Amino acid sequence: MAREALKTHDLALATRPEIYAAKHLFYNCTNIAFAPYGAHWRNVRKICILELLSAKRVLSYGFVRVEESARLVQRLSGSYPRPVNLSKLLNLYANGVLCRVVFGKDFSGGGEYEQLGFQEMLDEYQELLGGFSLGDFFPSMEFIHFLTGNKGRLERAFRRFDQFFDDVIKDRLNCGSRRDEKDFVDILLEVQKDEDGDMPLTMDNVKAILLVSHIFLKHIKIVKWIDH
Repeated sequence: MAREALKTHDLALATRPEIYAAKHLFYNCTNIAFAPYGAHWRNVRKICILELLSAKRVLSYGFVRVEESARLVQRLSGSYPRPVNLSKLLNLYANGVLCRVVFGKDFSGGGEYEQLGFQEMLDEYQELLGGFSLGDFFPSMEFIHFLTGNKGRLERAFRRFDQFFDDVIKDRLNCGSRRDEKDFVDILLEVQKDEDGDMPLTMDNVKAILLVSHIFLKHIKIVKWIDH
């Protein structure tokens, strides 16, 4: 059965369904997690593997992981003997690593993390993605999401992150080549400007990749830290 599904008929089963929430939150499913199997998905996957997740690139951010792990230990030791919310601290660690790697910015410093409501935005995204959607099973009944207010929540959540990415990208374009260290935003903008590529990325494609890399890689960071 596994051979039939994963090898013999792999192309027929490779595409992930375009769920209602993902279409609204991930720029019409143009990221690597929800994009249908095809030329675009293969291009995005190649970019992520070669430019963002290569062994050399991962090693280059080792100092970030070391510093954020030390910060997490300090938070834990500083709270002794009071009880701590370990889930919150692990989220701070994961987001600290990813914000510095993806955006080149430390949002935990000076309360900026709380001011932006970054964790609240991520929690809202994950709740909306994991929620039940009647339209995924009965497409003709998608109007129910408008009546229940779910569509409004999706649009508000999308606008908050879209505005955030617009600000980050605008700031990065203004900085130009003055930055010494490249992060995911810098790399994706370089790829997006490359007109000789097989399938040039749009700015929405760039934001979709940044968003999914932050949400899904965050959980990988937490698991890896626990393993260590």
